[in-house]
Amino acid sequence: MDSILKLVLEEVTPKPEEKKALERAVSDIIRKLLDVRDKHGWSYDVMHLGSTARDTWLSGSRDIDIFLAFPLSEDERTLEEVGVKAGIEVSEGRYELLYSSHPYVRIEHMGFEIDIVPCYKVSNASQLRSAVDRTQLHQRYLKEKLTPRLCGEIRLMKAFAKGIGVYGAETKTRGFSGYLLELLVLYYGSFLEAVRAASRWKPPIIIDIERYYTPREAREVFDAPIIVVDPVDRRRNAAAAVGRQALSAFIAASSVFLAKPSILFFKPPQRRLPNEVSEHIAVVVFKLPKAPPDVQWSQLEKACSKIRAYMEEHGAQILGSGFWTDEVDTGALAFKLASWQIPEARVHYGPFVWQREASMKFIERHLGREDTAEGPFIQDFRWVVVKKRESDVLKVLKRLLSDSSTMKSIGVPSRIAGSIEEGYKLFTEKNILELKGTRLEAFLTKVIDRTPQYVRWGRRDLNPRPPALH
Repeated sequence: MDSILKLVLEEVTPKPEEKKALERAVSDIIRKLLDVRDKHGWSYDVMHLGSTARDTWLSGSRDIDIFLAFPLSEDERTLEEVGVKAGIEVSEGRYELLYSSHPYVRIEHMGFEIDIVPCYKVSNASQLRSAVDRTQLHQRYLKEKLTPRLCGEIRLMKAFAKGIGVYGAETKTRGFSGYLLELLVLYYGSFLEAVRAASRWKPPIIIDIERYYTPREAREVFDAPIIVVDPVDRRRNAAAAVGRQALSAFIAASSVFLAKPSILFFKPPQRRLPNEVSEHIAVVVFKLPKAPPDVQWSQLEKACSKIRAYMEEHGAQILGSGFWTDEVDTGALAFKLASWQIPEARVHYGPFVWQREASMKFIERHLGREDTAEGPFIQDFRWVVVKKRESDVLKVLKRLLSDSSTMKSIGVPSRIAGSIEEGYKLFTEKNILELKGTRLEAFLTKVIDRTPQYVRWGRRDLNPRPPALH
């Protein structure tokens, strides 16, 4: 175990040249933002926040967070306008406008991707105007608590979470944010102690570093499977974004890692499609409307859920499903099925015979209809009818995908429904290997084989030297 953690820590700790490059980029962009401020007479402070400012970032990471902190007296419209203008002015024409609590600018600068985010300058949680204002409070709190040793432990924790696929609070992952992982290490004292604790977790899990609540009070306030009270804001659960799947994976992977430690938890092998796919699989690939990545993931999640429910209502037995986007212009929905065939008839139960008005309507609705195979007839005090239905899953799916009105009526987001109706490509096990080597490959392997990789890892996988982790 110790040898694994030592090797991993060596790999995930930024090298001196990486740190120097980061420092140069941060210093240069801060100087430019201050020059722009002074040039226009704007009023903001420039703050370097996040993991790169706390020295908890992973080697190979190229993301920097710069915040423009405006006085509380500034109106929100001015904050947003000036924040965006400042970001654009220092971008040299290469920027992307994104949206969170406020619009913000993402630029490429000296080899790094830098987010320039406007916020209000606050000294405590009572002054918060938006979620991004809280970031500076996180910075102050952790800078007082973290030591070089803890920073190393945090790097191990982040690499572990990344390796098992639960790093990130965004919609596509619904996992553990970097800040949350930092709090876990701070609370338990080390990566290994945090993993040992996680292996014993059973919801509801309550972590309250500053002891704002009793366990009972915390459950009443937050009502979540995992509660990590934000030490800088007692009203916030820092683990609110963690979904059941990610939480389950974190608990399970912690248990397996302790039983069979392997470097693969930190550097998993890239998943590949097998040379032959025997499972029944349907993959719908289509052009995705332009939107912020979190919006794209959220809409795809809803579309996948609604289409799956529709197919199940029509008799398809779906074993698993998933959704994916390249976060630019391509989306995909995937469904793993038990069979391509659906029973040609289904039994539909109606009202009890003594429900006279409902009985008459049921009889009128089904008697002599083209899709009625048998009935209505009486069985155990109820009216029953046997209905015909399409027996081919692909026909059911294709009929739905060709009709945006039906898709919208079942809850598929309208922009997704319209894009699919305009054109899509359908892959099954017969042609899915055409996607081998594409950006969809890793996603598809998780739909086809839902067994977590880490349950197959053991000591026999340990190499004397780990592969690079970036």
